[in-house]
Amino acid sequence: MSDKHNTRLIIDYGEGTHPGGREENEDYISAFFDDEGEMYCFVIADGVGGYKGGGTASQLAVESILNSLSSIDKEKPGAWLYDALQEADHLIKERRKADASVRSMKTTCVVIVVISGIAYWASVGDSRIYIIRDNAILHRSKDHSVVQILLDMGEIKPQDVRSHPDRNRVLRVLGMDEDMKPTINDDGLLLQRGDCILLCTDGFWEYLDDSVIVNFINTHSNIRAQSLIEAFFAKIITTARKYKANERHDNLSAQLIMIR
Repeated sequence: MSDKHNTRLIIDYGEGTHPGGREENEDYISAFFDDEGEMYCFVIADGVGGYKGGGTASQLAVESILNSLSSIDKEKPGAWLYDALQEADHLIKERRKADASVRSMKTTCVVIVVISGIAYWASVGDSRIYIIRDNAILHRSKDHSVVQILLDMGEIKPQDVRSHPDRNRVLRVLGMDEDMKPTINDDGLLLQRGDCILLCTDGFWEYLDDSVIVNFINTHSNIRAQSLIEAFFAKIITTARKYKANERHDNLSAQLIMIR
């Protein structure tokens, strides 16, 4: 992958998924690397609707999106992102109709594709994409949720999100009965050495303020991405157990892309 000065950038990639305090894991993650063609794609989905349903929905979404990469028009990645999410949404709805045991399945989804050093991304639900540059958040995807609306209206503060009774009310997901409207960023961001991209489910970010995420990455930027993900997970699981006490905390999944 090259930047505008034609200096090759190196992707250091780490990933992880964990059931958290639950018996089953409904998250699904995967990635595509094409070093020769300088194209990369990263996808995370967080399923809902019971393990069989939620796990099926998240896997369907991720695999559908990555399978559709063969049809991508590299000149119009925003159109591909939209079509790929719509196709995943359609597949989930068709499976729901055909199989009564997964009738309630749905899933959040975030996806980022990097083409010749330029990143494009899309989101549905409350899984997130963070882009960190120069020790600060350059971009963070906005949740499609009730608490996000309340935050935007100024009715609650960020520290209220974790304990809010509507914390888990997500307004947009793949497989919803209404038309699914993803948020697409097709302007493109030219990546630079030192940038970090984090994709994660709500079980990951729920226990970490944005400032904590940034500081943790900056403090550990000298270690490999996989080791950093593992350190994140240890921190989150410890925090979740203390916060939740006797409750079962959510599945957590993340992908970290560090541009070297």
